[in-house]
Amino acid sequence: MLQLLSKSDYPMSILTIFNIKMWYLVGSQPDFKACPVCGKTGIYFSVASGGMLCKAHHNAASVGAELSKLIKLIYLIKLDKIDEELLKFINQYYAELLPIIKDYYQTYFDYTNRYLKIIEMMLD
Repeated sequence: MLQLLSKSDYPMSILTIFNIKMWYLVGSQPDFKACPVCGKTGIYFSVASGGMLCKAHHNAASVGAELSKLIKLIYLIKLDKIDEELLKFINQYYAELLPIIKDYYQTYFDYTNRYLKIIEMMLD
């Protein structure tokens, strides 16, 4: 991760990847396969449900389908597959991903990340 950071023009994208990848390392594994309510294929990421909700069970708190795909991609991708093209793409969405990441940490780890708060204030 540090190699990526030193070589990339997209440090916020790397920060986003790091924060989502940390979910696994600190013991949380969102279910990206099946809706926790009915078992159908999940489409919409939900912090509250701990994974992806299907079309029938998503709600106002769910993340949109495209952003949900990106969260899933970031969580599952191997570090050696990350390239500048992907970092550039993620860079377009990090402002939208930041509150989701922050909410996830608060919900599952009862942890408030100060630097995420600072970055969020800078974006306002």
